[in-house]
Amino acid sequence: MQIRNVRHTTYKNRLLELAGVGLIGLASAGHAQPVEQPSESGADSAGDIVVTALRIKESVETDIAPELELDSEAVASYGASNFADLLAQISTQTRTGRGRDGGAPVVLVNGRRVSDFSEVRDFPPEALLRVETFPEEVALKYGYSADQRVVNFILKPEFAAYTGEIEYGGPMSGARGDGQFQATILKIGKTGRTNLSARYNRASAIFESERDIVQSAPDLAENRTLLPSTEQIQLNSVVNRSLGDTIGATLNLKFDQTESKSAFGLSTPASGVPLRLGQDVLTHSASVGLTVDGNIGKWQWTGTGTLGLETSRTRTDQTISPAPTRDTAFSRQFIANTALLVSGPVADLPAGTVTASLRAGFERRGFRSTSIRGGTAQQARLGRNDNTTRASIDIPLASRARSVAQPLGDLSINVNAGYRYLDDFGWLTSYGTGLNWSPARNFQFTASLAAAQGAPSQQQLSNPLVVTPGISVYDYARGASALVAIIGGGNPFLRTEKTRDLKIEASYDIPKFDGLSLRTTYYRNRSANPLSGFPELTSDIERAFPGRVVRGADGQLLSIDRRAINYLATSSDEASWEINFTKQVGDVRGRQGFGAGGNARPGGGGRGGSGRLGGAGKRIQLSLKHTIKLRDQIRIARGIPSLDLLNGSATGAFGGTPEQQVDFEGGWYNNGLGMRINANWQSGTSVKGNPLATGAAATPLRFSPLATINVRLFINFDQRKRLINDMPFLKGSRLRLRINNITDSVRSVHDGTGMSPLRYQPGYLDPLGRTIELSVRKLF
Repeated sequence: MQIRNVRHTTYKNRLLELAGVGLIGLASAGHAQPVEQPSESGADSAGDIVVTALRIKESVETDIAPELELDSEAVASYGASNFADLLAQISTQTRTGRGRDGGAPVVLVNGRRVSDFSEVRDFPPEALLRVETFPEEVALKYGYSADQRVVNFILKPEFAAYTGEIEYGGPMSGARGDGQFQATILKIGKTGRTNLSARYNRASAIFESERDIVQSAPDLAENRTLLPSTEQIQLNSVVNRSLGDTIGATLNLKFDQTESKSAFGLSTPASGVPLRLGQDVLTHSASVGLTVDGNIGKWQWTGTGTLGLETSRTRTDQTISPAPTRDTAFSRQFIANTALLVSGPVADLPAGTVTASLRAGFERRGFRSTSIRGGTAQQARLGRNDNTTRASIDIPLASRARSVAQPLGDLSINVNAGYRYLDDFGWLTSYGTGLNWSPARNFQFTASLAAAQGAPSQQQLSNPLVVTPGISVYDYARGASALVAIIGGGNPFLRTEKTRDLKIEASYDIPKFDGLSLRTTYYRNRSANPLSGFPELTSDIERAFPGRVVRGADGQLLSIDRRAINYLATSSDEASWEINFTKQVGDVRGRQGFGAGGNARPGGGGRGGSGRLGGAGKRIQLSLKHTIKLRDQIRIARGIPSLDLLNGSATGAFGGTPEQQVDFEGGWYNNGLGMRINANWQSGTSVKGNPLATGAAATPLRFSPLATINVRLFINFDQRKRLINDMPFLKGSRLRLRINNITDSVRSVHDGTGMSPLRYQPGYLDPLGRTIELSVRKLF
């Protein structure tokens, strides 16, 4: 059965911006002019005053300039509730095109490693003195691989506050309520800091009947959830103390509990009374983390350690006659790890100081799982010892400040290597090299190559088997939707992955336009045996993995085994250009910042990022990023043609890879009143039909472009003095209204006949749609 999708948009945009990417690089080179050296009197030949200041102590020591810098006033302009919220809002600047996951950034506190981001995730943003973000190459200095960007949170030396926040909202179409309460105590002083926080979140389920989902069978809509009900409790405590003039220690204790409940249909047992089938999942995690750091001469050292326990229990009803039964799955994972990082100068060359970092770590994971399916029990036990060593060295070759190879500007190279031994997988290696070149003070060029081997996680290998019936999927072989059983769990036959990534990036601060900067980036990724979740069941995928699919005698799709797999190889290329603008009007006190090399950069433009914002008054910030996917191909198995995700192939439920993506971020702030807009646009894709079929199955499935806009409005009452004088109880308060997907956009999907399959109804693609949330926050 098929329905016509009334939300289909007929336009198709294919922007050809490759020339624009190249022009930015050429413009950068063309405008990079030699910088005259200042005279001994402190002024250059044109008579301009050169301001020199010391680098902030807690900043990251690197020759690579920050891509984004925010001072405390700029942080306030985001209207964030805590550090985790702020990190989510600057995710465009911290997203990477490297690595398997394009994962979360490395988080530092005062320029030092922490045992886990949870040490500071609940801190109120008022505790921040400054935020710095850096490209992936800086992660090497802290013992990480160069596939994550770096965010450094610099705390105020003294701060104390009690914070409470209540937030409630949900979709404007109804059917779901989402409420959250958070309370935090934070004290930062000369001897250290203490933080206690608690968070409670509860959201109700959305049923298919509440989104008018057309059904393939009767009495399903009222008994199938599009989104489960969830309940979460998080407790977190952090104690940091100075143990002397050069040593500090941080202890972090946390506990999380999450429960979700979903429904997926009806079962009619022998009694004849229909019963709702459901699945409930309960997870617990508890951990203790310890960080100790200090200095030995010019060398810094940081030791981290973590003990953690994670448990998960899943109970799933099954439709088995004469009465429903319940499958159960349980897993427990114990984690213990420790790591030591040392970094500092090793030699002094004419162009500068050679610096090095060395990290050694050990991790022990123990994993146990049990499942009972149809009365049959299965067990798995797995232990893993993980020994890791990583070294990185930075060598300066040219320096303007030291008059060494001065025509080249500033030039340095990096060499790094890592070895990892897993007792269940053997040796894994990684290595890389990079170049950092700044021919002019407002232009920076970086290039790096990284190669690594990766092993599957214990969960990917040994998670318990879970079968969830009644899941709606699209059957490409038949050109129709189907309700099938989905099998999940671990795959013990996964192989080692090998990756090789190249990154080239150029950034340019335009000198005659204060606060305007440009950046262009190119990523080239190649992988052998890449690990992946099981892709969408297209005709190509079914031919490559026939053992993962069960069909009835009539060809009807019955079940899909979606446990993780290894592809044979993948290759992708991506280019992007980005323009950022920041402007401040009014009081500019505190605006002058400190560059990585110790010199304040006038105008506050963070090189290649959203710039440097500071001081009180009005400010505006705009950021536009355009990403072009040049290549995205997968070799799934020998003897089968490669999948071209840009030209008719797909691995995900929402089509192939969009060729174009545009991200926009804008903010306006005026003495406590703020507005932020985030917008995203992706081009449409298509998935080719089954050439062996007839009818709808033989026609392509087309996915329309998608544009979404999110808006955040808020008022910080502390900066509205007249209101505070009239209503003193508003002191320390903030009111925020957040609207996500303000246009209620959803991707439309249709086949060659113009019809939309049941699987791709708007309610399936986006059950939430437009949502609205109101929060009240109080700082005591």
